[in-house]
Amino acid sequence: MKKRTLSVRIPGELFDRLEAMKSEAGLDLTAIVTEALAAYAGIEIETVPDRLSKLESELAALRGKLRILAVDPAPNYMIR
Repeated sequence: MKKRTLSVRIPGELFDRLEAMKSEAGLDLTAIVTEALAAYAGIEIETVPDRLSKLESELAALRGKLRILAVDPAPNYMIR
């Protein structure tokens, strides 16, 4: 999906809360606002935690394949 820029003016109190959320969640403002707007609009998007979880699963699978290679460096099958 192509990303576009949106500039908005928001109350200082809301901005301060977003900044606090940014620190708490370890996310940037773009991720926080995008996820909030998508939820409000009823649109499902892949969130940062979703992507992180997917990457962690892929990393675990790769580690498993590396363990196999460490035991048998010349297996009779190809790893994809």
